[in-house]
Amino acid sequence: MIMPCHGRDVPIQVNINLDSSIFTVEKEFLSITMNIGMMGSPSRWKNFNPYSPRVQTLLRGLSPGYFRLGGGSADHVVYTNEPPEIFKELTKGNPLLTINDTDIDILVKLVRKTGYKLLYDLNLQLRYGSQWDPTNAAELLAYIRKKGYQDVFNFQVIVDLCLSILIYA
Repeated sequence: MIMPCHGRDVPIQVNINLDSSIFTVEKEFLSITMNIGMMGSPSRWKNFNPYSPRVQTLLRGLSPGYFRLGGGSADHVVYTNEPPEIFKELTKGNPLLTINDTDIDILVKLVRKTGYKLLYDLNLQLRYGSQWDPTNAAELLAYIRKKGYQDVFNFQVIVDLCLSILIYA
């Protein structure tokens, strides 16, 4: 089998044994992804209305599942409760999207109401030298723990599978 990957065809081998199962897929296998840029600042939910009966009906009809909040914008999102003008000064004017406690509360209410678990992509571009700086993730985790959201909140770190295949192929 050939897998197209970043403009290159990479040969891979897949073996399928129909006589036994080595893994059972979770009931949440069917999932939905929303680019976090749709709800982060400055749009603040402009393109996605979590209170819409249509949105909630659609989600309920496809549940259970994971509601993944991430995508390419995830590496430009910072969790903060600072007012925008203060935050902009703290980041020295770098263009970042922000989410805050209210955004997290809205998301958790939506996924609880519709039968999903939240899968949140962490920002891996927050760096201290060449190492990832987990400070912002720790602040978000503290809020999740404080509010008791552990039952629906999960985290994801995106690694480019194609890039890994190219490196090791």
